[in-house]
Amino acid sequence: MGSCLSILDTFQELNKGYKHEGKYVNMGEHRKCSYNKHGFDDKYKLDVKEIVPIGKPVPRQKSTNGSTKITPMPVELRGITLRQLRAIIANVERRCKKEEWKDWNGNLLTPETVTLHDINKYIIKPYTKESESSFVETLPSTAGEQPPRFFVSHTWGETFFHTMDCIEQMVKDFKNNVKANDDKRGGGMTEDTPIWICAFANNQHDLDNAITADPSESGFAKAMEVANYRTLSILDKDGEVFTRIWCIFELHLTLIKVQEKKEKGGDDVEWDGLWAVYTAHEHIYEGEEDDDEENRKAVGIVAGGTTCEGGLAYTTAIRERHFPMDRILKSVNTTIQTANASIPHDKRHILNYISDNVNGIDAEPLQEHEKYEALNDAVRGAFASTIAVLQSACGGGDDEWQRVLRTMSKSIKKDPMNFTFGAGDGWDDLSPERAAEMISHLPSSIEELYIESAPYGSPFMDGLIDWIEKKSTNLESLAIANPMCVGGSNVNDGRDAGIRLSKALAAKNTIEILVLIGTDLMGSRNVDDWSKAFHKMTSLKQLVCVGMSGFIKDVDESTFDEKTSTVEYEYPDMTKQRIYWNNKTFPDATMKEEDVQKLKEATHATEVTIVGM
Repeated sequence: MGSCLSILDTFQELNKGYKHEGKYVNMGEHRKCSYNKHGFDDKYKLDVKEIVPIGKPVPRQKSTNGSTKITPMPVELRGITLRQLRAIIANVERRCKKEEWKDWNGNLLTPETVTLHDINKYIIKPYTKESESSFVETLPSTAGEQPPRFFVSHTWGETFFHTMDCIEQMVKDFKNNVKANDDKRGGGMTEDTPIWICAFANNQHDLDNAITADPSESGFAKAMEVANYRTLSILDKDGEVFTRIWCIFELHLTLIKVQEKKEKGGDDVEWDGLWAVYTAHEHIYEGEEDDDEENRKAVGIVAGGTTCEGGLAYTTAIRERHFPMDRILKSVNTTIQTANASIPHDKRHILNYISDNVNGIDAEPLQEHEKYEALNDAVRGAFASTIAVLQSACGGGDDEWQRVLRTMSKSIKKDPMNFTFGAGDGWDDLSPERAAEMISHLPSSIEELYIESAPYGSPFMDGLIDWIEKKSTNLESLAIANPMCVGGSNVNDGRDAGIRLSKALAAKNTIEILVLIGTDLMGSRNVDDWSKAFHKMTSLKQLVCVGMSGFIKDVDESTFDEKTSTVEYEYPDMTKQRIYWNNKTFPDATMKEEDVQKLKEATHATEVTIVGM
């Protein structure tokens, strides 16, 4: 009896409860898992509209040590919630120094230096010794299946405190779930939303069944599919996570295999995969408002931004600019060929799986293969195509800049890329020449591109058009806005750029959504060209064109340049630009009503908005 009481006391945070931020958290009762869906109330304040339960209940069995275990369930359904993870932290904080925990080398540990190796030794294995089940199945707070919303890719050598810092911040960053795309990207995270971590999902007393010869049949692969291939990578300061073969395998599924499956499954497939890379890094986050400051312990790079950012590029850039650049540089040097494995045959199996080795999963793996390089490029490109990396590189030397551009161009990302070039948006060091280079090196696979306030003239548009014509393969949505005037050095720059753009879009014919707001790319002088293009753009579903007639009254005609026939146009918080001016109007940003009607008749789009012309 005394032994049972001792065990109960040792793991009281796991079986009974703990305090978090001054509040007691009950761990002795079953708690169902869920995530949130949000909406806006009458005052346009974000509000929880629905708590979505996930996972079926499963009956429990009592163990002799006072703990209970759930009836065995598939390993891929053994996610763990933030509420349960915090119980582990509380247990570490109470026991580590008191019991004089030591690492593998015999050194005394502190709570801050404890790793998953130590968690396994001092918590997971002794806690589950009687149940001989996984940690998640043994916790009394587990009410049943806990299907993960995210899969966590990490190394066991990172300190658990740092891992938790990353998870805590990720949950905050993905708490909003307003739009359908937010839900698809894993929004609505709460402390009761499961994520999958191998140490807590696998039965540490029976690991032979956890690792299969074919990695695609492993619990890791199955859990990733349940999580819709949304992966959270925890990047340690040494970048070791990208040197571990199982982490490489997980990235292969997230970045490459998921796209292959989606292409085979067609539109019925509900997942696209999402890669979020978080690292522990204390910093002061400064938001959009002057008094919007917050002390944070971790920061992430997320393809397409988090669900709390609403697709706003400048908001994503504000958050991601704190990501330590030295860790990014270590990551972009990753090569799958040099990845390590604790068990040698794991590397053999994974490399053969990735390369589809015709000699089988147990064959000697190939030293080089095009699929290895495709994965290397995907990992590096995912970093290089982030706003934070591009902004950091644009003020550096030519070698670094060119390396980033080459790396970005090889990315296979399909997530939206949003560029806002206004004053204070982090692009002060970007020259017109580098802006043109950057836009022409975009990943060929992206599906959505948003460009706002790019004051870089016709060379920039040349770069964009060149990318559309020669490199883009999947572009479905293009938006150019607020304002982006090409004309400046030549009276025909805006008109001619609009003509070239219309021909490029018509020839590619992948565009479903086209938005032109406040530009000199469409006006009375090229309306016929755009009409011809719209007639050929059979894929177009939505067309939005907003001219600049409403801004004519604000023009200062004293800025008129007789050589270029342009006037200076200034938009609040944006760089001054010049636009063609004739007969007190903008011919390349306005048109007659009959011209508007001509465009409407030419387009195949079912949703058409043409105003302000």
